[in-house]
Amino acid sequence: MYRWDAEDYKKSSREQQKWARELIAKLNLRGSERVLDLGCGDGKVTAEIALNLRGGCVHGIDSSLEMINLAKKTFSKEEYPNLSFELCDARELKFNEEFDVVFSNAALHWILDQKKVLNGIKRSLKPGGRCVIQMGGNGNAQDIIQILDSMIVEEPWKQYFQDFKFPYFFAADNEYTGILHESGLDPVR
Repeated sequence: MYRWDAEDYKKSSREQQKWARELIAKLNLRGSERVLDLGCGDGKVTAEIALNLRGGCVHGIDSSLEMINLAKKTFSKEEYPNLSFELCDARELKFNEEFDVVFSNAALHWILDQKKVLNGIKRSLKPGGRCVIQMGGNGNAQDIIQILDSMIVEEPWKQYFQDFKFPYFFAADNEYTGILHESGLDPVR
């Protein structure tokens, strides 16, 4: 489990917000959908989705209490009545056929157990619902990862990396397609 500095993330997450805006445009929302935002972070992207849902709503979840607290503080129920936030681990989704769309931007690569996440997404979607996610994939940050792989086995660093497990899931397209199929989700792209 990671501990996020929510205020720092709020200041330094412009790229993630830019990627999210591109993804939001691809949602083609009618305005009446119920949307689940997995890994909502500080809530600013979730609030942007809410602005596109005059007759619908969006529920943001994140496993970071600091992020959820900042989101709730920043985006009030009075200003955003169709927006809610909840502390929740994406591997433990308890929703059952509640959402038309599950959205996630730049978050799911932080979770190693993708099968649990995708099974929860499938369960959370209404019949005919869709999932729109964007995450790091195979080759993402490869140069940094190669440097880290060689550095953590050398002195003086190796003492700090005992029992270290790589905390990201960067799958190749064909690998992720297989996991999607196993979860009952049909990949489009």
